[in-house]
Amino acid sequence: MNDEDLLGYFEIHSRTERAMFHRDQIVRLFELAGRDAPADLIEWMSARYDVVDPLVKEARTKMKGGRP
Repeated sequence: MNDEDLLGYFEIHSRTERAMFHRDQIVRLFELAGRDAPADLIEWMSARYDVVDPLVKEARTKMKGGRP
């Protein structure tokens, strides 16, 4: 999955009832946003849109060469 696909995946699935993501996906989202991922992530966890949306926005800005 490329970076843009991952961001779209987060946008869609963070609005579902379970909003479950694998730790590796969450770490990658934080990296794309230019942030350090929390150290205490469990293997599978829920990440809701209110947390995900700002990270996705920062990632897209960074990918376009802007500052997050």
